[in-house]
Amino acid sequence: MSTNVGNRLATVVPSGTADVVELPSGSAFELLADASAARGAVSVNRLILTSGADGANPHYHELSDETFYVLDGVMEFLLGEELVTVGAGGLLVVPPKLPHAFGAAPGVAAEVLVVIAPGVERFGYFRQLERIASGREPSDSLLPQQERYDVHFTSDEIWRRTRDRSSRRIRREKDDDAGDRLAAAVRRSAAKAPLGIDDLDCCLPDPHRAAASRRRSDARRSAGLADAGPRHAHRADRRLRPPAPAAAAPYPFGSSLRAKRVRNLTVSVEISRR
Repeated sequence: MSTNVGNRLATVVPSGTADVVELPSGSAFELLADASAARGAVSVNRLILTSGADGANPHYHELSDETFYVLDGVMEFLLGEELVTVGAGGLLVVPPKLPHAFGAAPGVAAEVLVVIAPGVERFGYFRQLERIASGREPSDSLLPQQERYDVHFTSDEIWRRTRDRSSRRIRREKDDDAGDRLAAAVRRSAAKAPLGIDDLDCCLPDPHRAAASRRRSDARRSAGLADAGPRHAHRADRRLRPPAPAAAAPYPFGSSLRAKRVRNLTVSVEISRR
């Protein structure tokens, strides 16, 4: 809506009144102000992206600068052939004719305010994207509209390759974090008491954890003990476990332990006796 202030028109968009274009992926465009509503000065939308979702494939604008202000999460931008990461509170301005692409960083949802200046009528473009995403129009139906919306598409080969590398890096970091937590758990447990391998079942994949839980339950029932529950399972096991002979302990973790960090939560240990 427009408001007359001192004989000049100001554009006002009250909260909750803008149209929202929802995509099947769960992402959405909030259409705040198109060029015609802002006297051609700007075109403004808010983009909400689900975790790791692409916002736009590589393209450039002939006429306008495109400004991105990250409201929440982390965004990845491809500028030419360079990948740039911008977190919440960060700003990026893309000049005309620079090919660029953007999306939420892998494993992270994001929200970004996008401003085109000078403005171009683009709300029709976002509505057409929704029809393409939902299968109501073919994917190439935007090609004849590139001049109309000032969105000129380029090859997405570098963008796809860059996003794949970024996703692999995030997965490696998560695996490394899991390995660090596992190694720390082994060190803490080894410092308290000699351990059996079943004591590590909290860090094992689900099938192994379930098997270890069944073994403990069988042992408790054989000894005539009530089920101690998962929070006290280790205590019950230690009461049932006979002390290991000092000369031939099957798992002499109390002597010397070094835990190797490995991916996919696979436990690997090296044991050396004093």
